Amino acid sequence: MFNNFLDEEATEPAHASDNEYKDAMVKAGCDSESEAEQKAFAEGVKYAESLEAKKADDEDTSASDEARKEAMTKAGCDSESEAEQKAFAEGVKY
Repeated sequence: MFNNFLDEEATEPAHASDNEYKDAMVKAGCDSESEAEQKAFAEGVKYAESLEAKKADDEDTSASDEARKEAMTKAGCDSESEAEQKAFAEGVKY
């Protein structure tokens, strides 16, 4: 499942396996079988990676709730869904 969301370009950094993501989701209390939550988690991981890349260029990399919701919306996630917000946040932590 996750590979559908993460394998966009060969030049992207290597990502964890589906099982590693699912294990992380379960440990965080997310539904690892929900496609919407899987996508939100994967997008959270990608968002965190983009923040890390930006950190090299910027001093202020703290993401506000509005910035996270905007990133979720751009990724096609439901930014109003508490479950997807949690999955996205856990993906960022991961």
